[in-house]
Amino acid sequence: MKQIIIFLLLIIVGILGYNAYSKYKRFNPPGSTYQAPANIDLNYYDQEVVADYHQAVAKVNGHVAQMWSFHSIDVRAPKKDNEATKAAVATYEELMAKLKGLEAKLQESARLKEAGMNNVQIEAKEMGLDTAKASLKSKKEMLLGWLETAPADFEFGVGSEGPLVYELQGILIKMGYQMEHDGIYQLATTNAVESFERKNGFYADGRMDPLTAYALLAN
Repeated sequence: MKQIIIFLLLIIVGILGYNAYSKYKRFNPPGSTYQAPANIDLNYYDQEVVADYHQAVAKVNGHVAQMWSFHSIDVRAPKKDNEATKAAVATYEELMAKLKGLEAKLQESARLKEAGMNNVQIEAKEMGLDTAKASLKSKKEMLLGWLETAPADFEFGVGSEGPLVYELQGILIKMGYQMEHDGIYQLATTNAVESFERKNGFYADGRMDPLTAYALLAN
């Protein structure tokens, strides 16, 4: 009697295990779901593209699972050639084409960042613009933000030195003014600032102040 009970229990366990396996197999098509590769830029300048990419991955995986679960069609390696299979595979290929297009854009952005470019330069490159000018623009935007929050930092003259002097010298040099690009506010820098102030209708004393700095950065 005991052996019969054990035998029946084994049969029940086997049936439950088979049902669980069948259910798993039904809702999990052969092979793993599509996984985003590691070499993509998730900090891409246009976050809508990143969101579209994640959505594209979800759509591909959803379609693969749905076709397998409800129609027993493995769209990645179809074994039949009927109309239903062809339609399912065509949809899969369309979804994958969109996914791969977005993925290629994010992979290229990651490659460019490894080469030293930033989001502003990458956006400029994609738009066919001068990446060097784009980099300068991003610096100007950063300095404008600094000027807005701490205008007193932009009051200096002969003898002053530091990274802020260096950056403003760089902008003046790109505008055609001659001076050493060394971060030290010397006579050449004074003359350049004085000339810039005169051209823009400011009191021309050769000293940097918030008004002169704003005109320089907004130029």
